[in-house]
Amino acid sequence: MTSTPTDITYDYKSEAPLESRIHYNYAPNHGQPFLDAWQLQRQNIARQLPNPIKHQITKALPLPELETHVQTRELLNALLVHASNEPEASSLAHAWLKLLVGKFETTGRLHEEYNARFLAADKTRCRDINLYVTFCEILVTAQKDSLNLLYFNALLKGLDVLCSLNNELDSDAAGRTAYLIEREAALSQRLLSSLDGLP
Repeated sequence: MTSTPTDITYDYKSEAPLESRIHYNYAPNHGQPFLDAWQLQRQNIARQLPNPIKHQITKALPLPELETHVQTRELLNALLVHASNEPEASSLAHAWLKLLVGKFETTGRLHEEYNARFLAADKTRCRDINLYVTFCEILVTAQKDSLNLLYFNALLKGLDVLCSLNNELDSDAAGRTAYLIEREAALSQRLLSSLDGLP
């Protein structure tokens, strides 16, 4: 049976994405109907959220050196400040963000602490929703001047987690997630525009 546009839904969601990670499998290319279904899912979530909040951290925070034990909240806050205030990310910031993206892509989680080998200090401590919100904010901010497909892909998956947990978000995280949904839509439009005219 051939799928029609009305059959297509955006199914990358889970009632408990931090217990049973969302799996992304290769699927047939449904083109615009799939994009429409994804945008509709995001719009439906956004309607349940408060007004968008752009989160800002003004206090300068130093980035830790690589191969050190880190508290993930402190690392993410430092990366967000760096991405917001520096015209070009340093090699250290790039290295940390690459590690975080790789870890999130392979595990679907962000843990509260990582040891010097960048392994979770405690694999059960991965439910701090604010870590996922700040991670997505970094990915958005890091693309303010140019689109990065690696970051954009991680942003999609991070927002899949947040949208799946939308009923668990406090008012601050909910407003920040609403802002992230707006920015994701803007980035996706930028990506689609860059592809116009390609075979």
